[in-house]
Amino acid sequence: MTVTNLKAKPITSSQSLRKQIEILNYHIKNAPTHSIVITFTPELAEYILTNYNKNNRPLKHGKIIEYANYMTDTKWLLTGATLVFGSDGLLKDGQNRLASCLRANVNFTSHVVFGIDPKAFTVMDIGANRSPSDILAIMGVKNHIQITASLKLYMAWKEGKTNTGVHKVTNEEIRKFFINNADESAWQRAIKFSKDVYRTTNYPQSMLGALYYWAFENNEEKKLIKFYEELRDGYGKARSPQKMLMKHINQMKNDRFYKITSHEYAVILTRAWYNYKNNKLSSKADIVVGLDDRLPLI
Repeated sequence: MTVTNLKAKPITSSQSLRKQIEILNYHIKNAPTHSIVITFTPELAEYILTNYNKNNRPLKHGKIIEYANYMTDTKWLLTGATLVFGSDGLLKDGQNRLASCLRANVNFTSHVVFGIDPKAFTVMDIGANRSPSDILAIMGVKNHIQITASLKLYMAWKEGKTNTGVHKVTNEEIRKFFINNADESAWQRAIKFSKDVYRTTNYPQSMLGALYYWAFENNEEKKLIKFYEELRDGYGKARSPQKMLMKHINQMKNDRFYKITSHEYAVILTRAWYNYKNNKLSSKADIVVGLDDRLPLI
């Protein structure tokens, strides 16, 4: 078959799978400027999910079941919604619909666009509320949910804010920071140690992870690990930073009329770390937090 014929010929369910793949690959390599209506067979859907769905965000199993039921009941209609392939040849949007086609074992027709810049995935599919953790998942980052929570907090702290409620970051900012500035292996260690400390202290993992990475950047990782191990094991004298920290936090938790804020968690933890690394005992002033208190110079 010539290139001209391939360009003109649509993908239909009557074609062999080999022919469907051949035409699809032509469109991927020679992206048209307009959308193309394609009928996906379950076999083609499976082939795409297996070969072109690399480092995409996690599948939404509830949506897959919902879509599959619509397809089985022939209630799924052709709309303006598109499946999207990037200029790198990979599927960027539509994996849940293709998975539903495979699950329902029925054909599925959709508009498809090709040749989208991979960077554009951070602003696609706004209706599905793609989150920053979805962005890291697409990038294939292990522990992407935990890293995102700590990373957002770390970025807030860098701006002098104690929590993410007053410092918003966009998906694109997360992606650019992680690609251009982050040390992924250090972030994985941050998550490992934050989980370890959380098991015995119940201190918010996002706080522990953010502080770990901050210490890593300041070449204080080894000292912070020791601080976390002592915090985890309840080690220290009565007025040691780690002892004072946990004593005060536990007292506030035992007060059923009081809810500890993220602002308090951040200030108390960073003050304890500041005292620890400077070999200072903590005082009552270190564990009393005002609304306008700022983070220490950690």
